[in-house]
Amino acid sequence: MHADDLTATAELLCAAGLLEQGCVTPADALLEPWARLHGVVAAIEGVAHVDGHALALRLGLTPRFPGRLPTVFVLDARLHGRIPHVFQHGHVCYQEYEGVLLDRYQPVAVAREALARAVETIRRGLTGENRADFIEELALYWPGAAEGLGFFAADAQIQPILRFVLPWAGTFAFVRDRAQARELLVAPMPLRVPEVMAPLEAWFDDTVTPGLYIPLEDVPRPPDPFPLGPWTRAQVAQLIRHNLSDGQRRRLEQLTRGLKTRSTFVILRVPRPRGGDHLVGIRYDDIRGAHPLARATGSATMTQFRVERRDPGYLVPRGGGEPPLRAKRVLLVGCGAIGGHLAGELVRCGVGHLTLVDPDVLRPENAYRHVLGAPSLFVLPAKSLQLAAEIQQRYRGVEVSGLAASIEDALDQGAIDVTRYDLVLSATGDPNVDRGLNERLHRLEHRPPLLFTWLEPLGIGGHALVVQRSSPGCLDCLFTPHPLDASPVLTNRAAFAAAGQVFTRELAGCGNAFTPYSSLDALRTAELAGRLAVEVLGGRLRETLLRSWKGDGAAFHAAGLRTSPRYEMEASALERGGADVVAAGCKVCGGR
Repeated sequence: MHADDLTATAELLCAAGLLEQGCVTPADALLEPWARLHGVVAAIEGVAHVDGHALALRLGLTPRFPGRLPTVFVLDARLHGRIPHVFQHGHVCYQEYEGVLLDRYQPVAVAREALARAVETIRRGLTGENRADFIEELALYWPGAAEGLGFFAADAQIQPILRFVLPWAGTFAFVRDRAQARELLVAPMPLRVPEVMAPLEAWFDDTVTPGLYIPLEDVPRPPDPFPLGPWTRAQVAQLIRHNLSDGQRRRLEQLTRGLKTRSTFVILRVPRPRGGDHLVGIRYDDIRGAHPLARATGSATMTQFRVERRDPGYLVPRGGGEPPLRAKRVLLVGCGAIGGHLAGELVRCGVGHLTLVDPDVLRPENAYRHVLGAPSLFVLPAKSLQLAAEIQQRYRGVEVSGLAASIEDALDQGAIDVTRYDLVLSATGDPNVDRGLNERLHRLEHRPPLLFTWLEPLGIGGHALVVQRSSPGCLDCLFTPHPLDASPVLTNRAAFAAAGQVFTRELAGCGNAFTPYSSLDALRTAELAGRLAVEVLGGRLRETLLRSWKGDGAAFHAAGLRTSPRYEMEASALERGGADVVAAGCKVCGGR
């Protein structure tokens, strides 16, 4: 919106009586810091009555109004920072923009609603109704700049932690111990030989500082009045000691006894009233005498700072994952097009321990349907090892290992013990390998749940089968013909393609055959399997279950191929899944 139009809009809002004694803000005032900071190019101001107080307010418009919310300011400097959601220059944070739908053809209505919400926010602050919001949004009010990245698990125990300079980022890293620091230091290094490791170890020793992680037991009450700037040492000490359990106080006393350093730090986990928590930091320098949080404290200078969280306990739920899955262990067999997508999605869903098994190398001809893309021009890496390294690099705190071997060899040689896992997931795409794995694991008394996933050619569909030890049925049931079938044929009863057809293609002669499917087909199948895996790991799915997705079949039929009767089922019924897996004559499970 042009500046002249915004000025006219401001006059219209003023005439609409949004504020008493309303007038358009003079142009020279729009050159002041409050306007420049928030991009305000036109404004009106006046008086609103809030809980018996006559308050001067200002409503600012940006060039994108009414497609963006107006900015509201309270002009009484005594309220700035003293009530929740009122910040520098009196800016009132009355509404998060994300998720708001604005009627851009009703600017007066948008402004009126914005002003009403801002007035309500101020009213709740004046009456003390929202005082707990100081703690709910403590990270916004905590003084100081961000001084580092937190990688350690923010759990419920007071514990020593370390801070060191992360050379690749030029900032501090907060870690649980030396081992985690080493993981961060060597992560970008392609070669981890002694000549590389020794300087990194020396760097760590030169920059490391010991500190404490202190998770508060209770939701604290904010100081009254709430500090406008840096807190005092007494305010910080009170925040900590008044919100610890007796056991935590004893633990704190134990850890602060005998301090022999001139500098240290504390990372606080502060629980939020509506759930979740904040991490905030305190740095103590020039310490003389006891630790600043010990019973008999010495002297020290104190600086508050903020922490940018990189720990999975914070990032996983932020990304929609499930924190309880952090303790789950998954064995993924097959790191091809489906398995490559699955590996990343399992980690993003919250799985904390992942083992990848695949004997094959990453080949350039599969670049356009594999998550890793094309391999190096000089070497063809093992898919399992490269995928594990990629995930480990991107998602700190997740344990991912790769094994460049067939699942048969890994089991024969004892390299894999499936009973250590909470789920075994096979995405090999090879029915012979999958059936062999199904039979082998079915004999185990304490086997975990199994999940097999595969797709069909030319976008016709994909499948995922969960096999539970406590529920009848197994993968081989799908390959067991009906007892009344007069001419049984070995085929997969779940298939959308009719039996007896050849789907493989060759672009360069023998030895280069492949099944035609796209990355989108693999991704959709991985999503189907991934959702089932999360249900199994979360304890919400305890039965043997087959789910399928069905494509439109255009390319499949255009190739002169035939579909099976199962393809005619409704797509919604196939995707909801069913337990129509069990075959009484199954040679592996006997339908039990």
